[in-house]
Order: sequence, then structure tokens, then C-alpha cells
Amino acid sequence: MSLAILLTSRNNYRFMREFWAPRINNGTFPVLNIDEDSNEDEKLLGKKICKDFDFIYKDREERGLLKNLTTAFKFFKPQGVKHIVWFQTDCWPLQFDFFDRLNDLSNTGWLDQFGVIGFNSLAQNILEQHNYDIMLQDLKDGGEPLGVLGRCPLSKSAPWYCSIKTRRIKHPLRDPDKFRKPFAVESAAWFAAMVGIEKYQQHIDDSQPFHFHKSFDSIAYQFLVKNIYNVTLPSFYVDHRPDLKPESGLPERSVRFAYKGKDIYHSLVGFKPDEWKQQWGFVFDRRETFKAVKKRYKGTLLYRFYKHDSIEDGPLEIFEL
Repeated sequence: MSLAILLTSRNNYRFMREFWAPRINNGTFPVLNIDEDSNEDEKLLGKKICKDFDFIYKDREERGLLKNLTTAFKFFKPQGVKHIVWFQTDCWPLQFDFFDRLNDLSNTGWLDQFGVIGFNSLAQNILEQHNYDIMLQDLKDGGEPLGVLGRCPLSKSAPWYCSIKTRRIKHPLRDPDKFRKPFAVESAAWFAAMVGIEKYQQHIDDSQPFHFHKSFDSIAYQFLVKNIYNVTLPSFYVDHRPDLKPESGLPERSVRFAYKGKDIYHSLVGFKPDEWKQQWGFVFDRRETFKAVKKRYKGTLLYRFYKHDSIEDGPLEIFEL
């Protein structure tokens, strides 16, 4: 077994019990839940849910998702695990053999060349309900829809790799069929994301100040500046359903609270935009600000993504399995 599953939680255990856990508990691959300072009642509920679903419960060692990953690696590496798949609580696989196929791929060693590994996300909030319903039915009928495939804030055209135009996607992929094989991405659509333990431990500085929002983007960019590709696997599908969160008392759009510094739920762990600029020298979602620091990144994959328009021209790199 090369694969393990990680969830990080903060006062969101009702949602975990009702939506996430029943879709994950396959009895084959170990699930570690790391609690990020929930209140005491929630901790008790989290421990009970983990016991009921045969998950492992741990309180966090150090704050933030980058540190949570380090904790998970220390826990799983002695067990022979090579890769960990992390999920946001409102995301889960759409294929019954999702983990088995990933485990087989991990065992081949092919994934060892990559940094962050992402998936084909049927993200209801980005695709919009009508398009989401069509894609979900297409997948059930044996089709291969292309949903949200990654993030590309340095792209000239759009901040997301996505096959269709929506209110949030003004510029979809010009030629979606170019994106059907594993391809290089700036950053994964980190509703769910996978990383190799060895690659992370060798190359990632987990002291960067991103507790949740932008944390996987920071990990992806750290790999890019070391010329390690991040990749999306389009044949692996995950569901992203933030619209279900209000049923459990959680806000659907948690990012709005995060920017205000409110820190009640794990998904709201605060993000201060200035911290990204201090770390990287440019504003995350404003491509034009990268120009002032582009010389710093010359010779790296981060610079190549800045110069390349994947939305219009196709993937920077395609990988054969």
C-alpha cells in the first residue's frame, strides 16, 4: 500500500459525518484526521466520528496545513506510504476505484517525478449547477467531462483551467482535448491534492505563513521554482460541493470570512494577502505585479508559466503514462 488519505478539520465535524466520511470509508486505505484547534465539544464529536468510521484522530502539532502535512508524513512514512491525498471536507472522489487506481500508479514510481498532483474536479460552485449536472451525468454514462483542472493565476487569459465558460470562467480552454492526458499545471485545483512524501520533505519549506488559503498554491510554486512539475490527472474525478455546507451550519463561501480574519472553522483559517506578496514578491491574483520580480524567477518553471498561455495555447507540458 503506497497511499494514505488526510483530512484537516476545524469545527466542521457535522459536515464530515454527514457528507465526507460516508464517501471515503472504503476500509482499504488509512484515513488520518488532524484537528486544527476545534472547540472542546467539536473535538469530542470528531473523536467519536473517527472511531465510528475507523479513521485516525490526531490533534495538530503545529498550526497550518503545511505543518499538518509534515505531521501526516511523519505518521505514515514508517508504514511504507509514498503518497498522501488531502481533501477539503466538501470534496470526495467520484469513482469507486479512485484510490485503488491512484495506489497502483503510486506503486509504479511514475508519480515520483511530480510535486503537487491534482485531479479533474466537478466543482459545483465554479461550473454552476446546470453545467455541473450535465458533467456529472456524462461521467455516470461513461463520458470523460473536463471540469476544473487546476489554477493558473499567472496566465494571461484566466485564473482557472476549465473547459467551459461560466460567470467565474470568462476564458475557458481554447482546445479542451489537448488537456485529456496528464499535463503540467501552475497549481492544482486544491479541493483535493496529492503529494509525495519524499518530494515534499526534500523541497518544501513548511514554515511559510499560509495556514489554509493559498497553502497548496505556495507548495506548488515552491516546486516550480525548483523546476519540478506539478501535474493534473484528468482521468481521476473528484466532486466539490460547497453548496451542501449550509445544511451543517457552515458558510458556503468560506473565503469571504477568511479575508476578514474570522477564524471559526478550519476552512476559514485566515489568509492575509500581504503575506503572499512578502513571500513571493507579487500579488497572487494580479498577474501584472509579477513583472516587477520576474528576473528573480528566470530559469524556473514559474517563469515559464508566466510566459506561456496554457488557456490559449495548450499545456506547457504533456506527460505520457
